[in-house]
Amino acid sequence: IVLASGSQTRQTLLQNAGVKFSARGARIDEDAVCASLKNDGANPRDIADALAQAKARKVSLKEPGALVIGCAQVFDLDCLILTKPRDLADATTQLNALSGKQHRLHSAVVICQNGAPLWRHLNSPQMRMRDLSTEFIAQYLARNWTSIRQCRWAATSWKRKEFACFRLLRVIIFRFAACRRSNCFVI
Repeated sequence: IVLASGSQTRQTLLQNAGVKFSARGARIDEDAVCASLKNDGANPRDIADALAQAKARKVSLKEPGALVIGCAQVFDLDCLILTKPRDLADATTQLNALSGKQHRLHSAVVICQNGAPLWRHLNSPQMRMRDLSTEFIAQYLARNWTSIRQCRWAATSWKRKEFACFRLLRVIIFRFAACRRSNCFVI
C-alpha cells in the first residue's frame, strides 16, 4: 500500500489505523487541475474526486502492482471553492464569508493499481458556521494563524477532528478490504 501524499496528517491517520504503507507525494499541480476542471463546468464534489484520482493514478504508474491511495478535500461555499488562505487578510475574508452560512467539505479517496482506479469513496458533509463577530475572527486568527497557515486544524479542535477522521478512514479501509476479498469493486 502506498499513500500518494506527503501530508503528515494523512500518514498519521493510516498509522493510527494500523495500516502498513509507504508514502510518496504525487506532485501534481492541484491549482491547475482545479482551474481546468472548473473551466469545464465541474462541480466541487467532482473536483475532489478528480484530484484524488489524479494523485493515486500518478503514483500508481510509478509503483507497479501497489495499491495507491489518493485523497483530496475541497471546501465548498455555494459552489465557490475555498483554498488555503494566502495571508491573514485572505483568512479574514474567508471566515467573514463563512460566518453564519452552510458549506460542504467534499472528501474523496481513490485507490488505483497500475494506473487504473479500483475503488473510490466520496463524502460531503454539510456544515454550518456559527455567526462570527469581527472581534472573534481577529482573536481566532491571532491565536491560530500558525496552524491555519500550515493548513492544520486549530489545536483546540484537533483531537475531536482527528478521532472523527480516524473513524471514517477505518470504515473506508474495512470496506475496501471486504470488497478486495470478494471482488466487488465499485468504480
